[in-house]
Amino acid sequence: MINKQNASLIRLVKKVLVVSALLIFVSSLLFLRHFYFPAKHQPSYPTYEGWDNGPVRHILPAANHQQFLIKVSFEKPLAGPPNLVLSDSLMIQGQSLDPTRRFWEFFVNNLNPNTSYSLQLELADKTKLADSWELSTYPHPDSSAQELTILAFTCAGGVKERVLHQELFLKTEFRHLLLKRGLSFNPDIVIANGDHIYWDRQTMDKGFLKKLVKLRLDNIYGHLDLNTPMSNENNLSTITKIADAQIAELYGCLLRSTPTYFLPDDHDLLENDEAHEDLVTLPPKLYGIEGQDIIQKLYYPEFLPDPNRPLNLPGSYEDRNKHYGTLRYGKLLESVLYDCKRHTALAGEKGVLVARDAEDWIKQRTLTAETKYFIHIPSTPFALTAGKWSEWYPDVFQADGKIGVGETEKFKWQMGWWLQHQRILKSWRESKQLPIIIQGDLHNSSYAKIQRSGNLDFGRKPIHVIGTGTLGSGKLGFPSSFRGTTAKVPKDLDVEEILSPIEKNGFSILSISEAKINIKMYTWRPEDGLENIKDLQPMLEREIKRSEGL
Repeated sequence: MINKQNASLIRLVKKVLVVSALLIFVSSLLFLRHFYFPAKHQPSYPTYEGWDNGPVRHILPAANHQQFLIKVSFEKPLAGPPNLVLSDSLMIQGQSLDPTRRFWEFFVNNLNPNTSYSLQLELADKTKLADSWELSTYPHPDSSAQELTILAFTCAGGVKERVLHQELFLKTEFRHLLLKRGLSFNPDIVIANGDHIYWDRQTMDKGFLKKLVKLRLDNIYGHLDLNTPMSNENNLSTITKIADAQIAELYGCLLRSTPTYFLPDDHDLLENDEAHEDLVTLPPKLYGIEGQDIIQKLYYPEFLPDPNRPLNLPGSYEDRNKHYGTLRYGKLLESVLYDCKRHTALAGEKGVLVARDAEDWIKQRTLTAETKYFIHIPSTPFALTAGKWSEWYPDVFQADGKIGVGETEKFKWQMGWWLQHQRILKSWRESKQLPIIIQGDLHNSSYAKIQRSGNLDFGRKPIHVIGTGTLGSGKLGFPSSFRGTTAKVPKDLDVEEILSPIEKNGFSILSISEAKINIKMYTWRPEDGLENIKDLQPMLEREIKRSEGL
């Protein structure tokens, strides 16, 4: 027989079991609701003081000394093509970029160098679509230019939604504040180096937590069918939702008067650069190539023509290029921008991260001293490694938990990548220019000088390497969280670290004059307080005197 004490215990156990079952049931419902039931993205576009954007959702311009290329999107499709009126004297009709007629571009040629133009968007009946704004051409390549200010950052992409209360990327609203702080220095040019989009497909199927993140974000923005063209109606609808959130909402019309350079990287190809027994993401798959091409075509400008850049380089599009670009600002500065992922080749000692024809162009321009300064802007960083796969370096995690070279080899790493690295750096050693590299990718702010790389000695004229800071990384996006380490100096390099990698959000301001380059690095994280962004001060300031390279 069951006595009263045992009966009470049994009733208590039953109650506990019932309550536990109810908690499990409710938790399951909440889990299913979070990951399976439709969720809605709440757009957060930037605000503009004293400027009315009307139905315009984003404007991103490119410029040189005689041309403008401007990408524009609208809240809703337009029935007819919009016009761009320049200083009341020239009208350019917009070219539709997509079937919905929501995305348009304006290409303007034969402009005067070093000239400010007033721009006005309007319909055929003269209805204004937004307030007018100013945009300037650059000085002629053969003319003098006294100064230039550049705002530079990396890894600005990513959606603002959290998953399981985890910060994947910095809130878009916070990025707006950082971007406005950067623009408060009145830069002439903005450089956004890589990872404008984070929407990895197959690499997000590796691991339970990644699958949950992918499931949740697909639930919000839509699913991409990788077995059909990215240009079909359903995929295109999803792609524009993704890019609206990560590009149009981030920049809006903030950069309407500041020419931009958007350099693509691995995530822009819809994958992280990874190599495993069952998945190797580079060279990119067709869906990544198509996805990147569509997003660039609709949202941000290709690199404008340059008479010193061969027309047959990979990525050439009419007279533009999608992957290899030039920034020429009078006789003050020439920069080469190069994508190190799109044309990756796995070919042993002949393997490359940069297309070989593009490498030849980079080296040839490095050896040509036509400007006061010459700067490399690559999408894959020099002088640092996080043990990632498609780096210049073979360094990877060893048995002792440290990054280096030893018994453990980096799977599918190609010796040709290091050999190309050496060829590019050798052109710096032979150049009469002061060696400077501005880079991104590894989610940090950093500053170093390469003294030696393999058998190349740069002791008397070290290579300045500047990590610009990341605009969009969230807590889980920094290498110390994602890979368990901050970026480190590769084993086969001697590097003077002026600023070891700092994992914070931020940007860099480079003020270039004939005598020197002033570098200011700004860093911030949410725990530093939103109220401090408006007056954010540099955490590092350094000068590079031009005489160092002479």
